[in-house]
Amino acid sequence: MRKRSIPLMAYSPLDQGGLLGKSALKKLAGEVGCTPAQLALAWVLAQPGVVTIPKSSTRERVKENLGAVDVKLSPQILAELDKAFPPPRSKQSLEML
Repeated sequence: MRKRSIPLMAYSPLDQGGLLGKSALKKLAGEVGCTPAQLALAWVLAQPGVVTIPKSSTRERVKENLGAVDVKLSPQILAELDKAFPPPRSKQSLEML
């Protein structure tokens, strides 16, 4: 997709909140000084050619999500995130939300 300049949409980037309970994400968020949601969104935003659409039902969460644009990720943090959350090794069906 990137070779053809087609953006990839990260739909439900927080896995309906399921991602936020992962210990690796919590640990790295503490090191960076942000919430796990902000770290996950910042990681997606750091990927070239990827857009994200986080859902939120409260004003506070919308503000928290917006804070992801201010999160600065070092190459080390990006590498740790990539290691903790590798891409799937085979095709997977998309969940219907």
